[in-house]
Amino acid sequence: MKLTQIDLAEGRGGSQREVSASEAVARAEEACGGTLLLFEPDGAPRAAVAICPGGGFGKVNTEHEGVAFAEWFVAHGIAAGVVKYRLPEGDPALPQQDVERAAELLRNRFGGGRWRRRRSIIWNRSTYPMW
Repeated sequence: MKLTQIDLAEGRGGSQREVSASEAVARAEEACGGTLLLFEPDGAPRAAVAICPGGGFGKVNTEHEGVAFAEWFVAHGIAAGVVKYRLPEGDPALPQQDVERAAELLRNRFGGGRWRRRRSIIWNRSTYPMW
């Protein structure tokens, strides 16, 4: 399994670096801006999912509502990006911008620039899968 941390706030490319699982969780918990923790299976993934952990917009439960599920998806050959989105703090567009940016990164990395509806999903742990 390959794990990459991507800064969602840094322009189009975003800074990227490979990290260990424990390091990624710690860094994501401390991050102020949007962060994508990208878990990739060995070999080509069958699909991709963006996981949006819950937390009632008071926090983001990255570890138990994000990383734990990402590890399950990767074990089944599916790439998983855990989105540590910015909290609204008066601007409800902030979390949505981070999720849209994460979806764009996943789409470009695994879909050849095309969104494959049947093979990609945005999953919100607190509610239900949404397209």
